[in-house]
Amino acid sequence: AENILEDMKRVRAHMVEMDEDISRTGCCRVGLVKSSHKEISSNILRPSEVNAAYSSCKTRLVLLDMDLLRPSKEDMEEDAEAVWQQTLGSIELLLKEPGNCVFLLSSDSPENILNLLKRMKGIEKIGLAAEDGYYYKWPGSPRDRWDQRQHVVTQWKEVCSALMHTYAARTTGTYVQEDQIASITWQYGVSNPDFA
Repeated sequence: AENILEDMKRVRAHMVEMDEDISRTGCCRVGLVKSSHKEISSNILRPSEVNAAYSSCKTRLVLLDMDLLRPSKEDMEEDAEAVWQQTLGSIELLLKEPGNCVFLLSSDSPENILNLLKRMKGIEKIGLAAEDGYYYKWPGSPRDRWDQRQHVVTQWKEVCSALMHTYAARTTGTYVQEDQIASITWQYGVSNPDFA
């Protein structure tokens, strides 16, 4: 939360420096919650309220979770690529709108994210966060330049990995994902809900 506040202060200072209108006062509530599509409810955001808020603002920070937007790796439908291209087109429209700052968040690696976005126009205008924020790229930075949140000492991973593999071996339908630098994930989405 402190880092988000510092980033917001830097953005405000930049707005003052660029002589942008900051006369509006108010509050900003930011929450980054990783939820599966099953946990997301249509009651959280009402389109009419979102449209009214969007229309009334001159500057907007748009955070989108790529893991929920893109077709799953298991999805073999023929139209999955067409749907993804339509999604990228919608993101491109958001980028063209004056005052928008768009960030795509993902648990995937920087390489995989760039591969997914290879056909996107205006990728240099978008902010990206990979491996749930361990790597990040600011809008305007070169395509291949990624910053790291912090250096991670990985001794803890051995203990956690052994524990998670024990759970995965005992719970049908679960597995351990260790392809990230700063995290290990126990995936239980397709297991019996009584056991995981």
